[in-house]
Amino acid sequence: MRNKLALCLIALSLGAALLLSGCSAGPSAPSDGYTSPESDSGASSSSGSWESDSTAVVSGSDQALGERKVIRNAHYEISCVEYETALARVNEEIERLLGYVQSAESVGSPSKGNASTRYVLRIPAGKLNEFRSFIPGLGEIRFQKESGEDVTGQYFDTESQLKVLRAQEERILSFMEQATNLDEIFQIENELTNIRVQIERLTTVRKQIDDLSSFATVELELVQSQADETIEPEQRPGFGSRFGETFLQSFRIFGEVADRAVLILIWMLPYFLLAGLVAFACVSLSRASRRRKAKKALPPPDENEDENEGK
Repeated sequence: MRNKLALCLIALSLGAALLLSGCSAGPSAPSDGYTSPESDSGASSSSGSWESDSTAVVSGSDQALGERKVIRNAHYEISCVEYETALARVNEEIERLLGYVQSAESVGSPSKGNASTRYVLRIPAGKLNEFRSFIPGLGEIRFQKESGEDVTGQYFDTESQLKVLRAQEERILSFMEQATNLDEIFQIENELTNIRVQIERLTTVRKQIDDLSSFATVELELVQSQADETIEPEQRPGFGSRFGETFLQSFRIFGEVADRAVLILIWMLPYFLLAGLVAFACVSLSRASRRRKAKKALPPPDENEDENEGK
């Protein structure tokens, strides 16, 4: 009895290991095709009726492939003249479509005309076309991108492996009822723990795929823009208006020239004063030099003439 129980546990462990080798990818790296886990069931054929149970699970998953699982993503960038009105309309449309806002980030100020808001929205996949039709009414579409990722094969592969693991869990629980000593109970509990951890992980993967495929992820960016101003054609003024404008403009130019000339004179005044002082000094020195030369050129007085004048 003990040897038979050990062989069954070994067979179940090998089956679980082979089963997990086909489910290493998560929702971010889906498989486009369906991978049948028939090899997993074949690995545990030594457990008797276990082979027929796993094969039945796989055949049931093949019939479920008619329902597609597609992860849809979209990205829009809109230029809005009526920015605050566009924000209100987006919130109303999300509520109408039974979607929700996953995140929202705003920068700038509407009063300054430089505001923008970036949404990450979750829209029911079946209503994505309605939301797409709503987008052009918000403003000018500057950028638009949509993509889809088919994860049908991965989803039903995960579902099939969950059914196989649950069948293994039931089989191990039945072995636990037949265990007769502590060693067997410890071995069975260890195997049961491993299988339940695998079941929990695969259940999380399946829930992630359900969430991503049921609600499309939409990145929506609203950017405030200014309205274009209408420019009227300029009318050519008459001769009288042009004459008066030219006359006034000439006075303005004359005033500007006179103003600059006065400023230049004020700026040059110290230099003019210095130059005047130098010129005055030069003239004074020149006159003194001429007087000295004139005195030297006069003849000396006659002594006989002086005596005659004395008599």
